Amino acid sequence: MKKIFGKIKKFSLGIFKYLGFIISYRFGKLKYNHLFLNITSLCNSNCVFCEVKGLSHKDDLEFERIKKLIKEAKDLGVRGVTFSGGEPFVYYKIWDLIDYTLGLGLDLNITSNGLLIYNFSEEQFNVLKKIKNIFISLESADAETHNQLRGGSDFFQKTVSGIKKLVEKNINVIIASVISNKNYLKIDDLIKFTGELGVREIVFQPLHIWTNYDSVEYLKSKDQMVLSPKESADLKKKMKASIKLAEKIGVKNNLANIVPWIDKYFEFQKPNPEKGRWIKNILPGYKCLEIFTKIFVGSDGGLLPCAMLSPRDNVKDKSLEQSLKSLNEMKREIRKGRFPAECDKCSCQVASNFTFSLILSPIKNFRYLLEFIKYKF
Repeated sequence: MKKIFGKIKKFSLGIFKYLGFIISYRFGKLKYNHLFLNITSLCNSNCVFCEVKGLSHKDDLEFERIKKLIKEAKDLGVRGVTFSGGEPFVYYKIWDLIDYTLGLGLDLNITSNGLLIYNFSEEQFNVLKKIKNIFISLESADAETHNQLRGGSDFFQKTVSGIKKLVEKNINVIIASVISNKNYLKIDDLIKFTGELGVREIVFQPLHIWTNYDSVEYLKSKDQMVLSPKESADLKKKMKASIKLAEKIGVKNNLANIVPWIDKYFEFQKPNPEKGRWIKNILPGYKCLEIFTKIFVGSDGGLLPCAMLSPRDNVKDKSLEQSLKSLNEMKREIRKGRFPAECDKCSCQVASNFTFSLILSPIKNFRYLLEFIKYKF
């Protein structure tokens, strides 16, 4: 009985979390609350599913412009910032930028491959204790698989050493992992390993079957990493079992947000005129929350409507507030359910959008809501 009441409480808190978004969305009053900023295009990894090596760091924003951009975001009501890249810790003024952002009173997250962390000084670890989360990429509990996907023979050892250091220093770590046909049957092992490392949360994301950077051509090799229908079905079963495992060992995760649609995602990556568009087949009345609440800026200053879509403006020589006006028309269209063709490749934002859409239209999506509740709570 205690367990049942615990789940009811958890469900109620989950609903409450989205309630403010739903009311604001209904009245067209949603405001930006988070800035996702690629602070550099440089990277010390060579992932087989990422196009970052095709970027030119000569186009990256200057340090002073990045600082001003963060301040402009705060003035617009943004409460949190996420540094990404490239690899944020190779940025030459990363520590100055961390100090500046924290000095503004903003929550700060950093996404990293973790390759440099094991060698940080005590002073640097003390700085990291002040940030909200560090997301560390780990593709498998198996060193060979991780190294193959990340492109380095000793990457697993370095990244795991870095994670252990962060945990030892009581710095909040979240492991992030990309699901492909190279590791999909081992997600339970990764959850177990996450717990063994002392990390309390892991987030999964299906392979991004599109270019990660608009100015760089899509890596065709990613086509060979897409799951087949049978593999997708096996993945769904594996996810359901992994949710129970994670609950048992106390590792928080986002699998319940992914299970209901993961098979459709891989199914619709190949054009299928008879079945229609992926974005229309996730669930009835699918809505996008991300484009209304998050600001995405590339390392070159490109202003993106979301992590998926191509830039609509550039903040290099223009204020953030002025550049954001370029997104108004697209936001109106998306609110009406008229999604750009690029949205059919969406993966990274679907999990949060899926949950938001369920709660926004629970009757229309009742069947999906029951499945979501079953695995989430």
